[in-house]
Amino acid sequence: MSIPVTVVILTLNEAPNIARVLEKLTAFADVCVVDSGSTDETKQICQRFSNVRFFVHPFENHQAQWQFGVECAQVISGNVHAGPALWVLTLDADYVLSDALIDEIKSLNPPETVAGYAVRFQFWIDGAPVPASLYPPRIVLFRPERAQFVMRGHTQKLLLDGAELMLQGLVYHDDRKSWQRFIANQRKYAVLEATHLRATPWNQLRIQDKIRATGVLAPWLVPIITYLRVWPAGRGALKYCAMRCTSEVGIAKSLWQMRFAGALKRLG
Repeated sequence: MSIPVTVVILTLNEAPNIARVLEKLTAFADVCVVDSGSTDETKQICQRFSNVRFFVHPFENHQAQWQFGVECAQVISGNVHAGPALWVLTLDADYVLSDALIDEIKSLNPPETVAGYAVRFQFWIDGAPVPASLYPPRIVLFRPERAQFVMRGHTQKLLLDGAELMLQGLVYHDDRKSWQRFIANQRKYAVLEATHLRATPWNQLRIQDKIRATGVLAPWLVPIITYLRVWPAGRGALKYCAMRCTSEVGIAKSLWQMRFAGALKRLG
């Protein structure tokens, strides 16, 4: 590998996903799994892979958890690598690297002006790809000394000090956890996303967030637009649209609950 890369993955009860993710990472000498306290078989699965180091760290928010993972990667790099500066590859526990992306990362020789690389995602449902999704590209590979995590809504955003380029290989977003787990996660995410929408000035919101902030349009528009893009996937398209509808309804519900609570407080 032309640049030293340490992988960082966050987990919490990811037994349905983590083995498929780690099986594609055997080309990387060091993989740091930062777990938030799993009660399933996540740890036991990770221990099957000789290149994986497993850390348990209490979850505060995504920003703090990713930062801890990057610090673990830097400590490992300082003990193992010599020569070129470390790069960190951050992955969710349901991100499966394509072979093309692995080969691309192996052959990278970035100039000093480049601080990180983003990737595009292909969404999978029940082990099969859907032809399109609303999942945006994300920076996953970066120089840690030139990157900073900040919170945005329910998750984190990575800011780079330097140029950002796009890799051509895909990441497969392939989450096979139960529907009940998805619903439970969406309840938490909806509150955080609604809080973000209410706290951000209107002129600073992206167009999709302005649609969400109305509390009315997104639960209707997003599933319709999504289905028009993914309908060839058949049953998978319907499930993906149901997931998007669930997410948007949850955010809208949280927005209205916060608005009513604020109005009652002002009246009181």
